[in-house]
Parts: sequence; structure tokens; C-alpha cells
Amino acid sequence: MTFFGIWIEAKARVALEKADVAVFAFKMLDLYREATQRYPEGTTRRAWWPVLISSELCCETVHRCCLAMGVIFCEPSVFPLPTLVRVAARPSADMHLDERLLGMAVELGERLCRSMQDRWQLDSDRRQLCLSLDEPGPAAIGDALFVQRELTGDLLDFHEQLRPGRAGTSRPSCRRAVGARRARHPAVSKAPRAITHHQRR
Repeated sequence: MTFFGIWIEAKARVALEKADVAVFAFKMLDLYREATQRYPEGTTRRAWWPVLISSELCCETVHRCCLAMGVIFCEPSVFPLPTLVRVAARPSADMHLDERLLGMAVELGERLCRSMQDRWQLDSDRRQLCLSLDEPGPAAIGDALFVQRELTGDLLDFHEQLRPGRAGTSRPSCRRAVGARRARHPAVSKAPRAITHHQRR
């Protein structure tokens, strides 16, 4: 049996910086290392995710840093990647949303939303934590950010069509943030090359 858990840190200030992400990620890694030292068997039977929450919009560098360090990031401009993966896994999702984007969300989510136990595997004999050299690189992270922006906008549009005016008070600011991010990334109108060969599973 696998026991699931999340470690959450919430920030309510002007904006997070790359250093804030690094400090949080290393803090979580230190807690994970201590847990594997004291309870190796129990820790490996669990699945933990570090979750960082910001009340303010953050720059793309912060988003990239979170994805690179295995941190689930929640902020107002886009839906978290695990949320989009869950949406993409619904049988009827491709009836309302772009199938190529849904396929990318599933594939990238499997690589970028892994638990700490999956990323940092324990070698009991050597008493070492091992990180794979096949961690997602800048291209995969860029594709994930593209998918987050596009699917967030599409989901908000779909919800507005389904229930006009029922998306809540946070919708306008969120929609403006998505539009602003799209405006800052002219290539957003073009699907990244990965879309042409990623298929929905």
C-alpha cells in the first residue's frame, strides 16, 4: 500500500523569486533525506510532493525553476500541471479541448509531476539517494509551460461557455494574467515541435 502526502508552503507577498524556490526545494529534500535515514522502508512506501503556493503572479523563471526541481507550483495565472493532467485523463476531455495539448499534458505530467520517492530513489545497500540523469530538460519544461498557458485559457473559455458568469470572482484576473502571458510569448500561437509527435495515451 502506498501512502500519499504533500508538503505545502504558502507565500503572500509581492512575488517569489528563483532563490525562494531553491530554498523551499532544498528544505523539502533535507526533510526527505532525514526521513529516509530514520524510516527507510516506510518512506519508500510513500509518495510525497512538495507544493509551493504564491498569492501573486510570478515570472517564467520561477515557473521553470519549480518544474526543474520537482516542485508543484500554484499561482493565479495558470492551473497547476497536476490539475491539467487530471483534466486530460477524463474520457470526454478531447470533445471540448485540443487533443494535442491534452496528450502533451499527460506525457509531460508523468515526467514533471513525479513524487520525491520517484525522483530521489533510495539505494538501501549503499545508503544513498540517487537522482536520475534523465530529468526533463529545458525543452520539456518549455513545452509544459506552453501547455499550462494554453489549456488554462481553453478551460476558462469552456467554463464560461458552459456556465456564463459562474467562474467566480477570480476568473477575470486569472484570464487577464493568461492573456498577458500569451502576449509576452508570441510563439504561443504556434504549437511547439513536440506537439507534432506526442499522442494522447
